[in-house]
Amino acid sequence: MHHSKTMLTSPCVGLCSTSSLGDNVCRGCLRYAHEVTYWNGYSDHLKQQVWQRLSQQAETIIFQHIRIRDPDLWQVAQSNLPERWQHSPPVYRLWAWLRMAPSATTWQDTGLEPLNIKDITQLRQSIEQKLFNLAEASWNYAYGRYTCTESSTQRGNSR
Repeated sequence: MHHSKTMLTSPCVGLCSTSSLGDNVCRGCLRYAHEVTYWNGYSDHLKQQVWQRLSQQAETIIFQHIRIRDPDLWQVAQSNLPERWQHSPPVYRLWAWLRMAPSATTWQDTGLEPLNIKDITQLRQSIEQKLFNLAEASWNYAYGRYTCTESSTQRGNSR
C-alpha cells in the first residue's frame, strides 16, 4: 500500500497560477498560494491535511459527474498513468486520467461512466471550473476578506 507515499508527494500538476498570475488558489493543483510556496517545509501531518481537503473537494465535484462502473477495467485504464499519479489519492488518479485522456476516448474500455456530460473535453472543462470555484470559495471562507462596507453587526444595529 502506498498510503504514506500518497500523502507526501506534491499535488502540483505543473500549471501554477499562484506564481504566474498571482492567484490565491492555484488553477492547476487547487492548493492555496501559501501552501504552494511553503509545501516543501510542511510536516507530513500538514501535507496530509492539505491532501485530505483537496481529495474531499475533488470527490464532491468529480463523483457528481462520473462513476466507476467496472473497477477491473478502471484498474487497467489507470495503469497507463505516469508513475507520480500512481501514488496519488484515488480521486486524483481519476482526475489525472481525465486530464490526460484524448478527446476521442471511448468510455466502454475505461470502466468509467459519465453521468451527465458524455463529451470528455466538455466534461473536463466543467469539472475543472467547478473544482476551481469550490477551491476558491474554500479559500475565501478561510482567508478572504469581506468586500461589503458594513459588517453584519452594523446592519443589525441600524434597525
